[in-house]
Amino acid sequence: MIKYQYQILRYLPDRVSGEFINVGIVVYDSVKKELLSQFPIKQTRLSNFFQHYDSKLIFDSIKRICNALESIAAIEQHADSLNEITKQILPADESALFFTDVKNGIDISLTSALNHLFKKMIHELDLINKSAGNTDKAVWNNYFKSYFDDYGITSHLKTHKVVTNNDTLEFEKSWKNGKWNLFEPVSFRLSRIDNIKNKVYKWVGKIEELKTSSEPLNLYLLSEIPDDNPELEKFIFDKLGHLHSTKTNVELVTPENVMEYAEKIKNEIQSHHD
Repeated sequence: MIKYQYQILRYLPDRVSGEFINVGIVVYDSVKKELLSQFPIKQTRLSNFFQHYDSKLIFDSIKRICNALESIAAIEQHADSLNEITKQILPADESALFFTDVKNGIDISLTSALNHLFKKMIHELDLINKSAGNTDKAVWNNYFKSYFDDYGITSHLKTHKVVTNNDTLEFEKSWKNGKWNLFEPVSFRLSRIDNIKNKVYKWVGKIEELKTSSEPLNLYLLSEIPDDNPELEKFIFDKLGHLHSTKTNVELVTPENVMEYAEKIKNEIQSHHD
């Protein structure tokens, strides 16, 4: 067994929302002075996560870091800490791209450690995020669709694109009565707490972007929220339940209060057509 040090290269474009993506792994054996790294990042992966930012510019920066680490790995090392190496390439500052603090681990080899970390910190997180869309669809089908159908709301819904300062955001379930009402199913019942928090932060950022639109909006987050963790439930409501502005209103709708909201929206539709 060997002891090793590792750092994650992380991209955090908005420190307010806290949404990030891991884009690389670096491991170091300070005894054998062996350095390995893996950067399986693709530009399309960045684009999918952060549609409001210049993914090509970020991708080029990551490639430069990758090439620099490969060059350093090819020469004899003398550093006792991995941080001594990585700070030469990417100094610690307030930039969006940064190396996390050095952590320690034990594994049978440095290559094995790199593979395990890649699987845990990049591959598995990708699979979770890829499945998030399916989870959100399941929330609509399992908890909300029947109410929207029964109250005669579904037939009035259409796709609407919201133009913001930096993007155009599409919502498949929308209805207009003077202002656009956007209904977005979203599941916060995920396997890990950090994944739930990251998804909340992602929505915080998306809502902040919606606020830059010139049109008034009502956003209804049709949410599945974990009911077995009061602290986490409070975190979700605290982060997403107070994001109103003069033009944008946000409501968290749950399976527990969906009937109340369905009745309200049904009445608004009837009043609009009378």
